[in-house]
Amino acid sequence: MDIFVRASKANSERVVAALEAFGAPSQAHGVAASHFAQEGAAYRFGMAPLKVEVQAAGRHKDLADVEELERLEPTDPHSGWPNFWRLNPAQNLGSVSADK
Repeated sequence: MDIFVRASKANSERVVAALEAFGAPSQAHGVAASHFAQEGAAYRFGMAPLKVEVQAAGRHKDLADVEELERLEPTDPHSGWPNFWRLNPAQNLGSVSADK
């Protein structure tokens, strides 16, 4: 699973805290709180099919994908998860699709 996050110092600290809360071995791999502050920084853990890659987005395409996903109406007002299955299959949203 690919996860794109906004590259900033404050967001990087939140992402690293979330990885640690999730149980990712980020500390053992030397991932500091500022790791995702610069665009392009990435961290992978797990093994396929359970491999996760977190990448600090900065490319215009990545940011446009994030904006499109944020624009979608949430499925559940309590969880805030986007309706990925409502995306038009003709749209090229890179790593984000309903079948991944």
